[in-house]
Amino acid sequence: MRTILLLCFWFFIVSSKTCSASVERLSFCYESWRPFAYTNASGKIAGLHIEAINQALAPYNYQLTFIELPYMRCLKEVQAGKIDFALHVDETDDVLLIDYPIGSWDLLLAYQAKPQNEVIAKKSKDLGRVLIARDYNYPQAVLDILYENSAQILKRSYYIRNLQEVKNFFSLLEKGFVDAILIDKAWALHEMSRQPLAIALSDQVLFSQAQYIGYIEQNSAAAEKILDALTAHNNQ
Repeated sequence: MRTILLLCFWFFIVSSKTCSASVERLSFCYESWRPFAYTNASGKIAGLHIEAINQALAPYNYQLTFIELPYMRCLKEVQAGKIDFALHVDETDDVLLIDYPIGSWDLLLAYQAKPQNEVIAKKSKDLGRVLIARDYNYPQAVLDILYENSAQILKRSYYIRNLQEVKNFFSLLEKGFVDAILIDKAWALHEMSRQPLAIALSDQVLFSQAQYIGYIEQNSAAAEKILDALTAHNNQ
């Protein structure tokens, strides 16, 4: 009896180690970008792109970890090999890209919500003081559009974590510190749906940039698996 118990215990230990070893751990970092990837009020990771990745990889034996970080820190952690993948990167970010776009960065201008500013948004060739993100790598085409319209470019961090910080961010328009803010359309519409914001969005999207999952060479094998999973999920 004692021998049988020892054999069962040994089998349990070996089986557990085998199962544990077969689980592949993948880590992803991202900057909060509602409604695509963010930490919700309950402290849980949420968002359309998080859900899509979880669903695509669900049939596989992966243990996924998502880590919210400021954009540049996320990128540096991936480049240093400390985190496997970065969400929402493109060819300007000096990492390899999984050849499957997970979203689009649609840039437009936000103005103070006053009739005269709505007219400026559509017709003026003098944009005035335009705020852009300090940490993002903007395509040159976007910067060219701003310069062609006589923009005086100002920079600050866009790392925004809660409703009050969103309100403070857009108050820069109301207080006259800037004349326009370059932002992502989906994010702006989402934030406008969460609380009253005295802003108006330009009718025209200045530039659209496909967004990908980024990685470095040492994670190429895992990147191929993720590509296969995303492609298979999309074809269902």
